[in-house]
Amino acid sequence: MSRFHAALAGALSLLLIPAASFARTSDLRKGTLEVDGGRGLVVLTFRGGVIGHLGHGRVTVSDPVDDGTDAVLSNCDRTRDLSEITTMCVGDDVRFRAIGGRWKVRVQGRGIDLSAVGRGKVLLDGIGDGVPGRFDGLYSVNGDDPESLPDFPTVLPLAAP
Repeated sequence: MSRFHAALAGALSLLLIPAASFARTSDLRKGTLEVDGGRGLVVLTFRGGVIGHLGHGRVTVSDPVDDGTDAVLSNCDRTRDLSEITTMCVGDDVRFRAIGGRWKVRVQGRGIDLSAVGRGKVLLDGIGDGVPGRFDGLYSVNGDDPESLPDFPTVLPLAAP
């Protein structure tokens, strides 16, 4: 590498340090949610992004402010616009994505796998309802150890610890 290229690379790296520092501090308020093999209901009301898969059931996405990109729903057996801002997708092997804005995403069924990053709240309700041996799937908030989805509706904050 020539001296010029080395100096240019060094100067560019100095410019990136403040940007990386800002990105890190602005992300500190965001929380994360992971759901693996969920059976039941997951409702996210938040600002951020979610990407996921549903083995069988329905996904309803609302974009109340229309400040993000459009949500993507694929492999829908049926799609229905419930309002100007809300779309429902029913089917098997459904894939969904809602990124960059305020969202309400409701996922109900079995085989729920999703990852979300943002600020807001999440409602979790596994189908076990206290039945021993019925597996509801796992969830983790902010990288904590995975736990079984709660047997009764439980609201948790989606924010940094």
